[in-house]
Amino acid sequence: MQIIAVDPGNVTGLAWVKLAKGNHQYFDAIELPMIVAAKMLEDRLAGNGERKIVAVEQYTVNNNTVKHSRQYDALEMIGIARYLCNKYGAEFRMQAPAARNLCQDGGLKKMNWYRASPDKHMVDAAKHLAVACLHYDVLKVGDLRV
Repeated sequence: MQIIAVDPGNVTGLAWVKLAKGNHQYFDAIELPMIVAAKMLEDRLAGNGERKIVAVEQYTVNNNTVKHSRQYDALEMIGIARYLCNKYGAEFRMQAPAARNLCQDGGLKKMNWYRASPDKHMVDAAKHLAVACLHYDVLKVGDLRV
């Protein structure tokens, strides 16, 4: 099984873990321009027939969004991820932005999943990945906190 998390935006964070019988086989994270991240996501989904899950941070447009910052790139990346999941038969899961707060930086460091980056897109993607792993019983709440 492979779980991939997406922190969508003009600069998109991706984090993924490959699992075998519940054991963490491989983790990595990267921060890329949206179109490059979309291609990398497609490459990860197009592989073998293992179960794949994509967890994407939800982006909701509301009155505050219009006043502050419009992230149309985030909406586009969410649409691309949904399309790619449909194309390759992967599970698509939206997660509230606040869900990442279940995981602390220390929890990521403890699991060796912390990847520093200037805008923290990799960190946010890794936190969403940890929350998705919690949802699918791959991790326990204690794993996410120090």
